[in-house]
Amino acid sequence: MPQEMPVRTLLRATLPKSLYGGLRSVKSSPARAFQWTMDRCGFVVARKSDYYSPLPSREALKSTKRRWSGPSSLLGVEYDLERMKTKLADLLGRYLGEFSEIFTSYEEALQLGFGPGYPRFDAEVLYAMLRARKPAQYVEVGSGLSTYYASLAAMKNAREGYPMKITCIEPHPFAALKTLPGISVLQQEVQDVGLEVFTSLGKDDVLFIDSSHIVRVDGDVPFLFLEVLPALHSGPLIHIHDIPFPYHGPYPAEYWVYKSVWPMWWNESMLLHALLCGNSQFSVTLSTPLIRHHDEAFLRTVAPGYRGIDEEPNTFSSIWIERV
Repeated sequence: MPQEMPVRTLLRATLPKSLYGGLRSVKSSPARAFQWTMDRCGFVVARKSDYYSPLPSREALKSTKRRWSGPSSLLGVEYDLERMKTKLADLLGRYLGEFSEIFTSYEEALQLGFGPGYPRFDAEVLYAMLRARKPAQYVEVGSGLSTYYASLAAMKNAREGYPMKITCIEPHPFAALKTLPGISVLQQEVQDVGLEVFTSLGKDDVLFIDSSHIVRVDGDVPFLFLEVLPALHSGPLIHIHDIPFPYHGPYPAEYWVYKSVWPMWWNESMLLHALLCGNSQFSVTLSTPLIRHHDEAFLRTVAPGYRGIDEEPNTFSSIWIERV
């Protein structure tokens, strides 16, 4: 009579390796089993009392909201507000009319299939900056609707004799992205892209960053800020989206943290502040959120149809810096 196979051996032989490991963890550690189960269901679980967890408690932050949700003084970061206002007025004065002729409404743009998330005012500035600088290379980390606007500027530049090579780094591209002519799509995480893609950028070339906005282990943000940006040669212009300077967290906090079902814990702007602090290798070229903070009336005069935070909390938030 054949000898019966031990249950453990039978399970190990028949179950998928990940499932067998999960069942073993139930016996050895209920807490780990719970984490394993929630991970398979798409959730990351952290204890509120865990001092070392990077995930904050929305409830606990209510008592300290005044401390963390206000504007930073941005100590150590040099920027010239009047120069930024002059730059913005010049860009919009030269190219806003041209952009308006080819721009459909934002609602119609969302139907093009490139995804959401790039407001009209950011698009106007992106288009104008690319038209003014006429870069030979445009490398985009995080692609979508912004790529569409960049392609419009590229077509105009090409007609004037300034072709622009567009390279998109996007692990999850929308199908529409690959329909744009002359665009190279690297369908991978930016952490797996060779540094030569970035170090090839020269004067007036543009590195566009629209990341996860989160500093985490093996994340795109630490790689970009600690490996890519310091490796750049002098000359490129760098666009970073969702940087609501002078605020360090999601802004406005009431909208992104408390009114959202799933709060946003963006903290990329903190790392950017640290990078710029006392750093002569980078200069701030333009931050429309900083202009809004100091002189919103100016924006209403140079940007027709401007809408404030109260009207549109999911609003523009781009910063442009230069590697000098």
